[in-house]
Amino acid sequence: GWQYTSMPPLGDPTRFSPAVRALMEATAVVLAPDEEGDAHGLAIGSGAVIHSTSQRAYIATNSHDAMPYAAVGSFRDPNRAQPVWVYLSDGRNGEGRVRWVAPPPLDVALVTIDLPDAPPPVRVAESTSSAGEHTGVVVVPNPFRKGWLFHRGQVLRRVEFDWPAGKYSLFHTDLPLLPGDSGSGLFDTNNLLLGLNTWGTPNPEDAQGFSLPAKAMREIVSRLERGELDDRK
Repeated sequence: GWQYTSMPPLGDPTRFSPAVRALMEATAVVLAPDEEGDAHGLAIGSGAVIHSTSQRAYIATNSHDAMPYAAVGSFRDPNRAQPVWVYLSDGRNGEGRVRWVAPPPLDVALVTIDLPDAPPPVRVAESTSSAGEHTGVVVVPNPFRKGWLFHRGQVLRRVEFDWPAGKYSLFHTDLPLLPGDSGSGLFDTNNLLLGLNTWGTPNPEDAQGFSLPAKAMREIVSRLERGELDDRK
């Protein structure tokens, strides 16, 4: 079902509203090899630019997208990560590095790509405590599948999970999240990043998604702004 092997052009700037286009411009696609660096059967995921400088873009994605070869629930060491390949919305692409990975059970990683004039980042919500049932949300699905699209939906409920690695909360939404959409941003109607889409139900006819709240991404941005974050040596 994938129609593209590289980033499709955004096209006519009037096709989408400025707000939606801003989300698309901050969307990235992340391709990861296996543990040995073999590019056969690349894993594909999405990401969102959450911070940028004049020479570097910082992309939040799922750790299972950045390091798909690590066991579920295990600690993923960024120093053992293979390089990934990152495609940006403006058509530029290049080698990315896994800079930081959250400890389990958080499925969050930070990938960087060095290039001039990095895309503007999305704004990360300061808090998601008020985002509950019926909160309007937006997602930009992986553009490699059918080109540039966006879906509007709502939060159905907040779900608390208790795994051996720890407790965490998820947004349960009515958004159609399919394979390859994990790592994409979950946004509110004000373009604030509420969370990171992590997985979806396998049945497209009853598509629903689960997303990590943005607390971890807010902490990442705060540490980047203070110059504190780079766990990769």
